[in-house]
Formats: sequence, C-alpha cells, structure tokens
Amino acid sequence: MKKAYTLLFDGYADWELGYVLPELRRIGKIDVVTVGFTDNPVVSMGGLRVIPEKVLSKVNIEDVLIFILPGGHMWEGTYDSLVKKEGLFSELVKKEEGKELPPIAKLVIDRVDEITFTEDSKVSYLLSLCPIFSHMTDLHISYIQKVADISPFSKGEFIYKPGDGSNELYIILRGEVELFYEFKENGISKEKILQSLKPVEIFGEIELFGGEKRKTGARTMCGTILCVIKKKDLMDLISADSCMAIALLKHICSKSAT
Repeated sequence: MKKAYTLLFDGYADWELGYVLPELRRIGKIDVVTVGFTDNPVVSMGGLRVIPEKVLSKVNIEDVLIFILPGGHMWEGTYDSLVKKEGLFSELVKKEEGKELPPIAKLVIDRVDEITFTEDSKVSYLLSLCPIFSHMTDLHISYIQKVADISPFSKGEFIYKPGDGSNELYIILRGEVELFYEFKENGISKEKILQSLKPVEIFGEIELFGGEKRKTGARTMCGTILCVIKKKDLMDLISADSCMAIALLKHICSKSAT
C-alpha cells in the first residue's frame, strides 16, 4: 500500500505537519513515513528532536502516495542542489522534465519564485526577527504589515539599479539578494558584487534618508519575497517610536563601519 512520506530536516516547521498528518491518518487511514537526507537526528523549528525512519535516497517513488515538504529554514535561499540530490528528488526532477508523473496526490518541487507567500503569521514572525523591529509589540508589527507591500521577485530580477530614485526600504522575507555597483575599466562597463543578503536583513536604507539616487544596485539571486516600506510610512513609524529610530541609527552606523 502506498504511504504518505514527509521530509524532515533541521529547522523544519513542525506546526505545519501538525495540521495535515493527523487528518491523513484519521480520515485517510494512510500510514506516514518520515524521511531525512541522512539517518541522523534533526531538530525542528520548535525544538523537537526526531530520527527519520528512512533516508531520502532509499525511498522508492512507486511507494509514494503523497510527499510532503514542510516549510523551514532550508528553503530561505537557493536550493537547486537540494532538489537535485541523488535519490527521490533527482528522480522526480527527471520525470518532471519529460515523462508523465506517477499518480502522486501532491508533488512540491517548485522553486521559491513560484511559491505564494501570504500567511500573515509567517510575515509577522520574520519581521519580529529584523533588528530594527525586534523591540516592537505585536500591535506595532501588525501596523507595519498594513502599510508595507509584500512583493515577490523572480530570480535575477532587479529591485533597483544604480541611479534610480530612493524612496523605499526593503526587508528580505524569503530568498537572497546581492548588492552591486557598476564601474568602467578601460571603457568597458563592469560590476562588482558588494554583499549577499539573506532573510530578515535590510537594504536600501542608506540613500533613503539622504534623498540621494541609488549608488548601488540590488538584484535577486533566486525567487525572493520582500517587505517593502515606503519612506513616508517609515518616517511615520520613526516619529511614533523613538526606540525604532535608535535601532535604525545603530543599524546604519554598523553598516557604514563595515
């Protein structure tokens, strides 16, 4: 009989599995098998220490009714190497590229740029981890969510280019962004990568307060989701919260020093 398989890895979102697995067992009478990249114990986001029952490379695709990939820290950057690992994932990718998929109820191997990110609880949690917002109450975070835009970007998309106007601050919720500047050498245009930024990191704030045009550019390294706060809304927040003004000043000073 086919079974439900779920991938476990360090930092997986254990509460997500808490919704679906009991219903699979109670209503569907489906056996559940936990799978890991290795047979070593993993620790969930909530601190649960679990030993996977099977190693991913040993799973037979024909035994799979449904394969569940929970959310977690692993997906917060590029993960092409993960979906192309030896074993089940590589087999699924090959099948997707030219063969008919077996009758699997749900197959999730899409990249981050194809994932919808709309859960308020996730956005709120990630914003609370951001250094300039970490002191804020849930009410403050809720207000930020209301005034901000949650914007998805595809891999390789420019968020802004050198010379663009600066009217927004950006916080990475998912994905990865590289900052770069352009220069000419012997009449040839070139660019230099300055920094790679990951989830809950901030960028775009330096020129924002000086009203200057962007001196650097920002481009996504994979499918990315940003929290975008306009200058006016940010100034309103700073006016209402002196602690945020101090936190933002510390952040800018530490960034300028590096």
